[in-house]
Amino acid sequence: MSFPKLSILAIGGLLALTGCHRNAEGQGPMERTGMALDRAGQDTGQALGRAADSTGRALNRAGQDTGAALERSGNWVRNQTQ
Repeated sequence: MSFPKLSILAIGGLLALTGCHRNAEGQGPMERTGMALDRAGQDTGQALGRAADSTGRALNRAGQDTGAALERSGNWVRNQTQ
């Protein structure tokens, strides 16, 4: 095998190993990286939305519990002063 053919095979092998080639859909490494970052951003946004919903529900319950405790305290104070 001549040197040019061997070098072409070696370069092709390196490109295949490093993922620097286009896939079946014709996407290169930059397109695939961009799509992966988009998916990661969407997943992060959804996770943050779920966390915010959970936090909002927890704060709502805490507010309701605090209001009920204050009402009981007020009733107790009224009963003590009568």
